[in-house]
Amino acid sequence: FLATMSHEIRTPLNGVIGMLELLQDSRLNAEQADFAGTARRSAEILLGIINDILDFSKIEAGKLSLETLDFGLPSLVEDVTELMAEQASRKAVEVTGLIDPDVPHSLQGDPKRLRQVLTNLVGNAVKFTARGDVTIRVERDPTNDAGSMMHDEQRIKEDGSGIHHSSLITLRFSVTDTGIGIPESQQAHLFQAFAQADSSTTRKYGGTGLGLAISKQLVELMGGTIGLESQPGQGSTFWFTVALKVRPVQPQPDAAPFAAHHRVLIVAGSEMLRLLLRQHLSAWGLTDIAEDDGPHATQLARDAADRGRPFTLAILDYNIRESRVARAIMDDPVLAATAVLLLTQAGVKTDALPQGRARVACMHKPLRRSTLRERLAQLSDGASRDPQEGCAQQPVTPAAAGGSRLLVVEDNDVNQAVAVRLLQKLGYQADVAANGCEALAALARRPYAAILMDCQMPEMDGYEATRRIRERETCEWEMANREAQAGSDSANRSGSPFTVHRS
Repeated sequence: FLATMSHEIRTPLNGVIGMLELLQDSRLNAEQADFAGTARRSAEILLGIINDILDFSKIEAGKLSLETLDFGLPSLVEDVTELMAEQASRKAVEVTGLIDPDVPHSLQGDPKRLRQVLTNLVGNAVKFTARGDVTIRVERDPTNDAGSMMHDEQRIKEDGSGIHHSSLITLRFSVTDTGIGIPESQQAHLFQAFAQADSSTTRKYGGTGLGLAISKQLVELMGGTIGLESQPGQGSTFWFTVALKVRPVQPQPDAAPFAAHHRVLIVAGSEMLRLLLRQHLSAWGLTDIAEDDGPHATQLARDAADRGRPFTLAILDYNIRESRVARAIMDDPVLAATAVLLLTQAGVKTDALPQGRARVACMHKPLRRSTLRERLAQLSDGASRDPQEGCAQQPVTPAAAGGSRLLVVEDNDVNQAVAVRLLQKLGYQADVAANGCEALAALARRPYAAILMDCQMPEMDGYEATRRIRERETCEWEMANREAQAGSDSANRSGSPFTVHRS
């Protein structure tokens, strides 16, 4: 019943959200665009409420099970910070994710549910913080981790192989904000269903009061505990622990994007942002790093140049508070040889960025390690670049699809139309099948580059159709593909609604 209700409620709402995205991309005047944007945001809020209610019902009925999948922890944390970035930037709130250096990056667990808990905690933190910082921190849990690691070390000694087998590790995730805080008298019932700090919270901030109850149950399903520390007016820290498997093969450290002799100046008002930048730079071998929160940065840079030891790289947070400092550094002729990386919020007006300076690059916050490395590598090659290049909002352009044809398997007419139109915008051709039987028939007629498969459909659902497609592939390509697919699974999942930026 719950699975059916979930599908029946979400399906028309996904169609509404998809059509509103298409409407927003059409030719609208300012008032119409505002109406469409408001309608879409309202529909997304409604979908979130429905998801909460359905998830809570599944958990209460004992119908929610966890998956065990390989995932990268840094990408998961960066995904959450990026998801919250737009909401946070509207409130002058900086969202940062910090992972302690001794935490393994390649893990096994349920990334979807872990992301759900983190997203809920970060969303609450942003909601109740007017300005300042929201920080995700991931570290080994000192109360539980030691035993599991000792057990793993003993196992290695016993088999004599020296190979690091998969082992359990307990991690502690915390989300700290500089928001309004919560009185101790109201903390005890926060993890109960439909509970918020007081009735005025619902009126002022909205929400069902289910998010923390769901998070608690998910954390307990993952073998952990959840709690909080807070004082009124001094912010809050919500934390949880979870046991995860460490994959036996960890990713190799990426190469430094530049020579280690560089002197770096970090200018940012957020202490957490400065800490994250220092962590990344140190991992790449840079140790000569100075930092400032803004007021004295220009003089610090000039003094270093006067002593004959100028900063060769300046990383400047270019928000409302630090823009004046960033401009002063960039306009100073004494510092003309210093390469500059500007960090901006998404949606910044690129015509406001300084022009006409050599060796300047730009990237959006929140930071992604891979993008930071790419921008620094660009600066190290000495080429002059337009600072708007990395910060301009990239329009959705047709993909270099080369005539690739996709198959959309979906029983709802509206969602069929949404999927086909969105894929056309991305440069793909698409055929439609209304159920698994039609999908198999379509595949018998021609090959497809990819299949977008709904799960619940009449006659044959997406799970059965996918199983039969896999069986056919195995028969046709038995040995040719087995080795190539040994370490991966090409059946990926994406949650609804289907949108251009999620596809």
